[in-house]
Amino acid sequence: MNNGCLRKGDFPKRWKRTKLIPIVKPGKEGSKEVTKFRPISLLNIEGIIMENTLISRINYCVYSTNLLNNNQYGFSTQRSTMDAAMAVKNIVEEALNAGEVVILVSLDIRTSFDTVSWTNIIKSLQESDARKTYIT
Repeated sequence: MNNGCLRKGDFPKRWKRTKLIPIVKPGKEGSKEVTKFRPISLLNIEGIIMENTLISRINYCVYSTNLLNNNQYGFSTQRSTMDAAMAVKNIVEEALNAGEVVILVSLDIRTSFDTVSWTNIIKSLQESDARKTYIT
Protein backbone atom coordinates (compact mmCIF):
# COMPACT_ATOMS: atom_id res chain seq x y z
CA MET A 1 0.00 0.00 0.00
CA ASN A 2 2.82 2.45 0.84
CA ASN A 3 4.51 2.08 -2.54
CA GLY A 4 1.18 2.59 -4.32
CA CYS A 5 0.55 5.76 -2.33
CA LEU A 6 4.05 7.03 -3.14
CA ARG A 7 3.70 6.26 -6.86
CA LYS A 8 0.31 7.97 -7.13
CA GLY A 9 1.06 10.74 -4.63
CA ASP A 10 -2.33 10.01 -3.12
CA PHE A 11 -2.78 9.18 0.57
CA PRO A 12 -5.93 8.16 2.45
CA LYS A 13 -7.64 11.08 4.18
CA ARG A 14 -7.71 9.17 7.48
CA TRP A 15 -3.89 9.32 7.50
CA LYS A 16 -4.06 13.11 7.46
CA ARG A 17 -6.41 13.44 10.43
CA THR A 18 -4.90 14.05 13.82
CA LYS A 19 -6.06 14.53 17.36
CA LEU A 20 -4.31 17.60 18.74
CA ILE A 21 -3.66 17.67 22.46
CA PRO A 22 -2.28 20.91 23.91
CA ILE A 23 0.18 20.32 26.78
CA VAL A 24 1.13 23.27 29.00
CA LYS A 25 4.90 23.83 29.12
CA PRO A 26 6.47 23.54 32.59
CA GLY A 27 6.54 26.88 34.40
CA LYS A 28 4.02 28.45 32.00
CA GLU A 29 0.84 27.32 33.79
CA GLY A 30 -0.22 30.87 34.78
CA SER A 31 0.57 32.45 31.40
CA LYS A 32 -2.20 33.70 29.11
CA GLU A 33 0.04 33.44 26.01
CA VAL A 34 -0.83 30.82 23.40
CA THR A 35 2.88 29.92 23.26
CA LYS A 36 2.56 28.33 26.71
CA PHE A 37 1.27 25.21 24.97
CA ARG A 38 3.26 22.45 23.30
CA PRO A 39 0.95 20.71 20.79
CA ILE A 40 1.06 16.92 20.64
CA SER A 41 -0.48 15.32 17.54
CA LEU A 42 -1.84 11.81 17.69
CA LEU A 43 -1.89 10.32 14.20
CA ASN A 44 -3.38 7.22 12.63
CA ILE A 45 -0.96 4.28 13.02
CA GLU A 46 -0.93 3.58 9.26
CA GLY A 47 0.01 7.22 8.67
CA ILE A 48 2.82 6.95 11.23
CA ILE A 49 4.16 3.84 9.48
CA MET A 50 4.11 5.70 6.16
CA GLU A 51 5.80 8.71 7.74
CA ASN A 52 8.59 6.51 9.14
CA THR A 53 8.98 4.84 5.74
CA LEU A 54 9.34 8.23 4.06
CA ILE A 55 11.79 9.46 6.69
CA SER A 56 13.93 6.34 6.20
CA ARG A 57 13.92 6.74 2.42
CA ILE A 58 14.71 10.45 2.57
CA ASN A 59 17.52 9.91 5.10
CA TYR A 60 19.02 7.13 2.99
CA CYS A 61 18.94 9.33 -0.09
CA VAL A 62 20.35 12.39 1.67
CA TYR A 63 23.13 10.61 3.55
CA SER A 64 24.19 8.17 0.82
CA THR A 65 24.57 10.96 -1.74
CA ASN A 66 26.12 13.54 0.63
CA LEU A 67 23.39 16.09 -0.14
CA LEU A 68 23.73 17.78 3.26
CA ASN A 69 26.38 20.33 4.00
CA ASN A 70 28.73 19.36 6.86
CA ASN A 71 27.52 22.49 8.68
CA GLN A 72 23.91 21.26 8.71
CA TYR A 73 22.76 20.60 12.27
CA GLY A 74 18.98 20.86 12.25
CA PHE A 75 17.08 17.77 11.08
CA SER A 76 20.31 15.76 11.14
CA THR A 77 20.91 12.46 12.89
CA GLN A 78 23.23 12.68 15.90
CA ARG A 79 23.59 16.48 15.55
CA SER A 80 21.78 18.85 17.89
CA THR A 81 21.46 22.57 18.40
CA MET A 82 23.96 22.16 21.24
CA ASP A 83 26.47 20.74 18.73
CA ALA A 84 25.87 23.77 16.50
CA ALA A 85 26.38 26.16 19.44
CA MET A 86 29.61 24.42 20.41
CA ALA A 87 30.89 24.59 16.82
CA VAL A 88 30.24 28.36 16.76
CA LYS A 89 31.89 28.76 20.16
CA ASN A 90 35.00 26.90 18.96
CA ILE A 91 35.25 28.95 15.75
CA VAL A 92 34.91 32.22 17.70
CA GLU A 93 37.46 31.14 20.32
CA GLU A 94 40.00 30.13 17.66
CA ALA A 95 39.58 33.43 15.82
CA LEU A 96 39.85 35.52 19.00
CA ASN A 97 42.93 33.56 20.14
CA ALA A 98 44.50 34.31 16.75
CA GLY A 99 43.76 38.04 17.22
CA GLU A 100 41.16 38.11 14.46
CA VAL A 101 37.96 40.14 14.37
CA VAL A 102 34.78 38.08 14.66
CA ILE A 103 31.41 39.06 13.21
CA LEU A 104 28.45 36.79 13.91
CA VAL A 105 25.09 36.98 12.18
CA SER A 106 22.15 34.94 13.48
CA LEU A 107 18.96 34.24 11.56
CA ASP A 108 15.79 32.91 13.19
CA ILE A 109 13.82 30.76 10.74
CA ARG A 110 11.51 29.21 13.34
CA THR A 111 8.37 29.39 11.17
CA SER A 112 10.00 29.25 7.74
CA PHE A 113 8.43 25.89 6.86
CA ASP A 114 4.94 27.21 7.62
CA THR A 115 5.02 29.16 4.35
CA VAL A 116 7.30 27.02 2.21
CA SER A 117 6.19 26.37 -1.37
CA TRP A 118 5.65 22.60 -1.52
CA THR A 119 5.18 22.89 -5.30
CA ASN A 120 8.77 24.13 -5.63
CA ILE A 121 10.08 21.43 -3.29
CA ILE A 122 8.36 18.68 -5.28
CA LYS A 123 9.59 20.18 -8.57
CA SER A 124 13.18 20.29 -7.25
CA LEU A 125 12.97 16.67 -6.09
CA GLN A 126 11.56 15.55 -9.43
CA GLU A 127 14.38 17.29 -11.28
CA SER A 128 17.15 15.95 -9.06
CA ASP A 129 19.17 12.83 -9.83
CA ALA A 130 18.62 11.67 -6.25
CA ARG A 131 14.87 11.32 -6.81
CA LYS A 132 15.41 9.21 -9.93
CA THR A 133 17.74 6.92 -8.05
CA TYR A 134 16.07 6.43 -4.68
CA ILE A 135 12.39 7.39 -4.83
CA THR A 136 10.17 5.17 -6.94
